[in-house]
Amino acid sequence: MQYPLCEEIGAPELFVGRKKELAMLGTWIKQIPKRLGKSKAIFSRKKGGKTALVQRLFNKLWSENGPVIPIFYSISDAITWLPDFAITYFQIFASQYISFLERNPDLLQYVMDIEEIITYGKQKSNKMLVHQAKSILEHESKKRFSAMWFKACSSPHTFANIYNIRFLVIIDEFQYLSKYIYDPFTKEAIESLPGSYHALSESKVAPMLITGSYTNWLSTIVGKHLEGGRVTKHFFSPYLESDEGLVAVKTYAKAYNKKIFEQTALQINQLCYSDPFFISCLMQNQYEKHNLSTKKGVIDTVHYEISNKMSNMCIVWREYIDKTLEEINNINAKRILLHMSKNPDRVWIPKELKRELHLDISEQEILDRLRKLEKADLLQEGNAAIEFQGVNDGTLHLILRSRYGREIKDFEPDIRVDFEKRLQEMENTIQELEKEKQSLSGKLNFLKGEIAEEQLAKLIRKEKRFVLSKFFNGVNDTTRLNIIDIRTHVMIQRADGKNMEIDIKAESDCGRIILIEVKNWKKKLSVNIVKDFFEKVETYAQHNSKTKLLPAIWAANGFSEPAKALCFKKGIAGNYIETNN
Repeated sequence: MQYPLCEEIGAPELFVGRKKELAMLGTWIKQIPKRLGKSKAIFSRKKGGKTALVQRLFNKLWSENGPVIPIFYSISDAITWLPDFAITYFQIFASQYISFLERNPDLLQYVMDIEEIITYGKQKSNKMLVHQAKSILEHESKKRFSAMWFKACSSPHTFANIYNIRFLVIIDEFQYLSKYIYDPFTKEAIESLPGSYHALSESKVAPMLITGSYTNWLSTIVGKHLEGGRVTKHFFSPYLESDEGLVAVKTYAKAYNKKIFEQTALQINQLCYSDPFFISCLMQNQYEKHNLSTKKGVIDTVHYEISNKMSNMCIVWREYIDKTLEEINNINAKRILLHMSKNPDRVWIPKELKRELHLDISEQEILDRLRKLEKADLLQEGNAAIEFQGVNDGTLHLILRSRYGREIKDFEPDIRVDFEKRLQEMENTIQELEKEKQSLSGKLNFLKGEIAEEQLAKLIRKEKRFVLSKFFNGVNDTTRLNIIDIRTHVMIQRADGKNMEIDIKAESDCGRIILIEVKNWKKKLSVNIVKDFFEKVETYAQHNSKTKLLPAIWAANGFSEPAKALCFKKGIAGNYIETNN
């Protein structure tokens, strides 16, 4: 795979997990050539992994050189004038389109200017490139900036229709379109600019994939400008699956040359909630006692990352938290937010919060604060207008507790105490799982043995004239046997009263009896198992002295050399050559 688009995550190997998300997007993209792909919106908080996901998707599609051409835009939170934005937008589209056609990755780093695009269009007889570029320049010269923008933003859809090709238009941080693109005439932000995609979002030849780090903001834009089910919403978790998180810990530790052990890797993954950004910050933080090779070192280093205001984690979260709480600016809002983030699965109404937290403000004032917190993506709305619940984000709760816990007597300021508890709970869980695993392993081995016995017995029943040497080596008696009775789990009793079990007993009409031991083990059969089986054979012989016995052992993974030697010595047949049967 190639990486023509420089991924913000850094080295390609740092992209870990996201199998479910990539599988979902892969299924969707397969529908685009058939004009069945509906535009999508991915919602998640900042540093939640959205950009990494869509950039990897872009590189995957570009490398595959298949029927879907990816176009990637990242909308900046810097003020830009509409005509400048329109030209840049078209230049990016044309450069990435040409890059895909020519298999030239350099055009993703070097954006062609308008004259270069026109020259290429003429050389390749691509009339639409020439026409669109010239139209945009003409609209600019006549200050028809709205028409200029429409030409630019509709280009993927236009080219897809004319040339019967398919585009995927990826726009990262879509919500910024409503705030940072300015009208040269009014000198104000064009809040309605996302409405330019009202019809384009329904395109089946150039569907859109938009993302946003501010869930409420993007949701409001989608509801206002891309309404009517034009866009399918997907809420993207910043957290990896637990096993993926563990891989991320090891991957980042290797990349940043950090010494960790298997146990501390588990501890890091647990305390970081399998959050790749949190894990990345931990590996890079500037804590002077940075140590990830001991439990105490892990706890102290994580604590530094969520408590030091200059750490990467705190700087990122400050954008989310400070502006909102500064606007509300009172201890009650902080208490509400902390309490609800601690109990994110419960839905609360103002009356319940007033009673639970003994708040000295009215229910209406509580409701006003809840709505502001929800608007800032620090809470989420319930089904009813007065219902709210915390965001199920463990990282957010840690930052909140560290930042505001000292102001609130209900919360212990030293979070390291909780870290100790969480790691102890994890260790207890691991121990319980190990016990359960051992129990299940025993049951599974028993079940495998049961299945193997039944299969072998079934094969013997099928034979009209059974020869023991068909399944076993070391057979001394090669008589063809007419089996008249075959049973499994036959119990016999030793002279002292001890019960013993024969796995398979097959009786022939000539009086011979086959006794078989079945071991469906992963390891090779040991000499002790042969000794135990021979004791069973001798015990059976004591009760059936006139019967000729043909003993055999079937071992799924073969025999150790001592076990094989003892079988030869005692006249026990066996599948001495290893088998997968």
